[in-house]
Amino acid sequence: LPMYVYNKPYFDGFIVYDVDESSTFQKLFNISHKEDGNDYSFCWDSAVLPSRSLVFDGKVTTMKQHNVLSHDLDTMTKQWELNLDANRTEDDDNCFYWRDEVIFF
Repeated sequence: LPMYVYNKPYFDGFIVYDVDESSTFQKLFNISHKEDGNDYSFCWDSAVLPSRSLVFDGKVTTMKQHNVLSHDLDTMTKQWELNLDANRTEDDDNCFYWRDEVIFF
């Protein structure tokens, strides 16, 4: 499930749960889409991916904001990452604070 926590400790990503009718519903692990070391995520473009997750062949692929990540559901390890802002800089577009889950007035 996609989740964003605005209070410390900040979190922007997904929470993966084990859902099985023969056992209890439990949290397995977190998938962070927030850059390491940054309390807030900033972007270089206002175009963002919607928060989505896809599960197939024992892998979960998550898309959120400007990142796509794939994790193995058995080992809970990251398999690969695609950062759509990897070659962009602040000068490439208007950089502003963005959140699809939070609206500032």
